[in-house]
Amino acid sequence: MGRIIDWFRGAVTPCQACDGAGALPANISDDTISPCPRCKGSGIIEVTEEIEHLKETPCDNPSCHQGQVRQLLTNGQVTEVDCPVCQGLSRQVRTVTESYVTHRKCPVCDGQGAATGKKMRQEHAEGLCPDCHGLGRQVHVTRLIPLFLLFGLILLNPLFAGIPMLFGALVFSFYALRRNKSKAVVNPENIPE
Repeated sequence: MGRIIDWFRGAVTPCQACDGAGALPANISDDTISPCPRCKGSGIIEVTEEIEHLKETPCDNPSCHQGQVRQLLTNGQVTEVDCPVCQGLSRQVRTVTESYVTHRKCPVCDGQGAATGKKMRQEHAEGLCPDCHGLGRQVHVTRLIPLFLLFGLILLNPLFAGIPMLFGALVFSFYALRRNKSKAVVNPENIPE
C-alpha cells in the first residue's frame, strides 16, 4: 500500500524550470537555462504600436451644406453663415490614432524561447513560469489516470450493479419458461372424479 501512495505522490512534483518558485528568474542560478518568462517559451512577442496622423473628413454638422449653415435672425430673415464646426471649409481635419499589433523576436531570449538566469536578470524579465503557470509544481497526468478510472468506476457503480441484476432476471425468466414448457397442460374437464 505504501508503494501505491508514493507512486501517486510522485504525480505532483516541484517545477524543474523555476525550482518550485512559480516565477522566473526567482531562485535559479545564473547558468541555468529556463523557459523565457517574457515570451513564455515561444521566442516571439507581440508589440502594439500606435500611429497618429491627420485625417480629412466631411463636416459632421447635420446643418452644414458646403460649409454654410442657415441662421434665423431676430427680424425673421434667414441668412447663411460659415459653419461653426468646419469654419466654412465643409471638411474637418482631425488627429486619428491607429494601433496595430506586430510580432517581433523576443529581446530576452533572442528568439530561442529559453534563456539563462543571468540574462533574465539583466533584461529584468520577470514573470510567471510558463511550464507550471505560476503554481510552482507540475502535475504528471499519466500517474493520475488509474485514480481517475477508479473514481469513474465508483461513480458508475449503480449502473454496474444493475447490469448483473438484469442478467439474472433474464436467466431466471428463461429458466421458468423452459420449466413450464416441460410440464403438460391438463384440461380440468378431463380430470376423473
